[in-house]
Amino acid sequence: MKSARRPFTCLQCLRKLPVQATTRPFHAAAASRLRATDTAAATVSDSLVRVPPSAPKANIDIKHIRQNPTLHEENCLARNYKTQSTYPARINLLFDQWQQRQREGRSVRERSNLIRRQIANPGSTLADSDTTNAALKDLSREQLLEEARALKAQLSAIEADEARLTAEIEALALAVPNLTSEQTPLGEEPLLLSYINDHPEPSPQQSDRVWRSHVHIGTELGLMDFAAAGTTSGWGWYYLLGDGARLEQALVQYALAVATRHRGWQMVAPPSMVYSHIAAACSFQPRDAGGEQQIYAIAQS
Repeated sequence: MKSARRPFTCLQCLRKLPVQATTRPFHAAAASRLRATDTAAATVSDSLVRVPPSAPKANIDIKHIRQNPTLHEENCLARNYKTQSTYPARINLLFDQWQQRQREGRSVRERSNLIRRQIANPGSTLADSDTTNAALKDLSREQLLEEARALKAQLSAIEADEARLTAEIEALALAVPNLTSEQTPLGEEPLLLSYINDHPEPSPQQSDRVWRSHVHIGTELGLMDFAAAGTTSGWGWYYLLGDGARLEQALVQYALAVATRHRGWQMVAPPSMVYSHIAAACSFQPRDAGGEQQIYAIAQS
């Protein structure tokens, strides 16, 4: 006996059907995952705001900033981060306020614990010689409940203030640039190590030569096209043509070969797009003063 064939349904109609109508019973778990995916897609705007708990976070040594505020301030000034140079001192000020809130919260919790024990078991307080415990025994149950509610509200306000201070400290620490390597020269004056070509000062017998820059050389050899690039990209840009483009690729391949074969690095081709919280965890914060964009956000429709 031939088995009955299922009626044919086109792909577009199949997509419009509910998940339950096209899913077999033993695929219930997969169907639930599909429905969860559809729900997540419907609320994609919320996912842009909420960061997954498992998402990597920027690992900032805030303790080092607090313990070395002068070092980080000087580093900010040396790297031309004048505004951020005030952040280390601000972080220490906020941290002192956070510690004060911690002490206040600890005191409120201790008082709240005593009241809760007194409400649960009036005979659970310590010796009557303790002034605090003796005063609690004199309070009625209604008075204890009223004070417990007041302490709860006070503790909630303290915890909210602690969270605000912590968030501000983390935001300031994220904006503080990394410490400059000790091998990096300091200051704005360049240090001349050596010349890789002939001395720039021409000798007397060479003074009659026509000086040519890389722009003249590239244009004369047909390696650069400034006119076409000026139309598409603006003044100062150029197209590399023929051997010029091949030379660029050769230099790239040479650099990759040195890095992979002799330095132990491995080539990686990352995805074209990443989540915004992943990019933020890399602490890439360019100084764009004229509205330039180093990272482009893909809007969700």
